[in-house]
Amino acid sequence: MKPIQLTASDGLELSVVIFESKSNEPEALVQILHGAQEHKGRYFELARFLQGHGYTVVLSDIRGHGESISAQVPKGCMGSLEQILEDQKLIADTLKKLYPGKPLYLFGHSMGSLFARCYLQAHDDDIEKLILSGTVDYRFYARAGVLIAKLISTLKGDRGHSQFLNALLGINGKDDSWVSANPANRIQRKNDPHFFTSYENAAILAIATANLQQRAFDKFLCKNPDLEILSITGEEDPITGGRRGLQGSMDALRKAGYTSVESKVYKRLRHEVIHEVENQQVFEDLLKFLTSQTDQDLSYATGAIR
Repeated sequence: MKPIQLTASDGLELSVVIFESKSNEPEALVQILHGAQEHKGRYFELARFLQGHGYTVVLSDIRGHGESISAQVPKGCMGSLEQILEDQKLIADTLKKLYPGKPLYLFGHSMGSLFARCYLQAHDDDIEKLILSGTVDYRFYARAGVLIAKLISTLKGDRGHSQFLNALLGINGKDDSWVSANPANRIQRKNDPHFFTSYENAAILAIATANLQQRAFDKFLCKNPDLEILSITGEEDPITGGRRGLQGSMDALRKAGYTSVESKVYKRLRHEVIHEVENQQVFEDLLKFLTSQTDQDLSYATGAIR
């Protein structure tokens, strides 16, 4: 594991680590965007697995998470969606310079799945494959949520914390059983010192904007319509919106212009499929997708939604 520091446009030092392939030449590069309230360290097991199979993996703490913090950008502060996407573009460009000529794949979990879909709109030609995990569905109240978040940010300040907005986002719910069927994973989350309990108003506005913008089809330049996309979710994950919500997410990507969109739904698993007891099967399925060719049928997945 090799740590690197990248400086964002506003001066924030982004905490980034690279797991370099065990082979002399990596098969490809994998860039991972984590979910809400968490940090890059929760993806080390997946990174080591992919590293052992010839991939070079880069993990970063999204601004306001983990170690990508400062006096000006404390935990729970993300700023705008544009800044978040700019940070990821910086990471992608750095990877391409460090490992020229290697294909880049993107992995986004939960909140990261929203950011990844927004990243596609202008930069889908940066990447050759996309994996969405805990794929967040479009919420019918997204536009109202953005307006409410803007109003509260105006009245209470971007840097303020609104209990109402955090509750609307689902932060700090007492029942975390939806996250994982694996009790050890839930205990680890509760005891993780990097987790936090509240986002600033502007951060929640960024997340709400991302949920709304994923359906802004006019923003998709679709320079890479052949981009291979795979969604992996648990059957008992409420964040996906169930079968209908997940179908809507897949259909939206096709409407945006992408022709290779597949979905795998794991029976009995919940939101964090890579942290469930059965995660080795999930890892193997991810490896199969990453090593597959575009003309292969990816409907190997039980419960596939095309």
